[in-house]
Amino acid sequence: MKLAEVAIMDYRAIGRLNLRPDPVLTVLHGANGHGKTSVLSAIATGLGVIPTLLPDVSGIDVLKTDLRGSRP
Repeated sequence: MKLAEVAIMDYRAIGRLNLRPDPVLTVLHGANGHGKTSVLSAIATGLGVIPTLLPDVSGIDVLKTDLRGSRP
């Protein structure tokens, strides 16, 4: 499976992001605390619903602390 587009809103360090990954290789780079891990976590969370289609398997849920602005 390849992601054609990623749209993220109000998730952890990300206010809004629309990303079209390159079909061959996409590299996320930047200083610490700028949202690289948040992008990967949002993708994993978004895909986390897929395993729930299988019997006796649970996916990854969005936690309340993942919502932007929910942390002090």
